[in-house]
Amino acid sequence: MGRASGQSLVAHVTTLPPEISRAPDALSGRYDARGAVATSAILLGKRRNAVRRAVPPIPRFLGAEFGALFDRFARAHPLRANRTALVDAIAFLGWLRRSGALPRELRFLSVKLRWRRMTRR
Repeated sequence: MGRASGQSLVAHVTTLPPEISRAPDALSGRYDARGAVATSAILLGKRRNAVRRAVPPIPRFLGAEFGALFDRFARAHPLRANRTALVDAIAFLGWLRRSGALPRELRFLSVKLRWRRMTRR
């Protein structure tokens, strides 16, 4: 499998619609639905943990809600090729801000991370 098709598979698998996640047999005959659901969960966890390691204050301030919030964000925003965990964290903070769920403690962090990204180029 070429790199481009592998990346499109990752984007597709990490954003499986909820009806497929709840009923993996709906895809029978096309490809291994259970495998796709399992792969989706693994890739979602890997992406979540990458952001957790890259910017520890985010899960620290969000606490137990971090996982559910990040998973909602990730399902709505597929990971693009060559996107770093820092860029993903910045996008996640922007999504939290737009949805009204960004804690006060993380507002300055969002600005700081965008600045850090701009100065690394």
